Amino acid sequence: MPTKTKLTAERRKEIFYSALDHSEAFRKSCGLTCYDVYGGFEDLLHRSIDDNWMVVAETREAAEALIESNFDMKLVQRAHKMRRLDCYEAMIGLPREEQFDFFMELDQVTLTTRTENHKNGTEHWSEVLQQPESIGRIGGSFRAYFTAKQRAAFVAHFGGF
Repeated sequence: MPTKTKLTAERRKEIFYSALDHSEAFRKSCGLTCYDVYGGFEDLLHRSIDDNWMVVAETREAAEALIESNFDMKLVQRAHKMRRLDCYEAMIGLPREEQFDFFMELDQVTLTTRTENHKNGTEHWSEVLQQPESIGRIGGSFRAYFTAKQRAAFVAHFGGF
């Protein structure tokens, strides 16, 4: 996947609101539901905004699985605090000046095990561990990946389970 250009905050918002406006205009003009369009909105953002689906934490089970498996990324998944459709529906009901911050906060992800991610909500997740800045930004699109340096920092930080 090509590296995304680092965007200014203003440009990120401009892209976000353009995608949202087009998505909502399309939804309304065709008489569609939020369910029908939110995936397209998400796809536009995922391909356009550099801070999309940023990993900010790991569950304890995911961190343990990563360390024990020498970072077999098939064992973990990116998980959102709120189901994406629910986030979209809630966001379009907010005042415009609140939509971007609301969406971007809920767009952040926690690495969880597959089992933790396949249930709605977060109350069943194991302890959520905030990712320290020393690890840096975790790359990837739908599946996260760690560089060798990030793996070493991760083990140094979380390795004492």
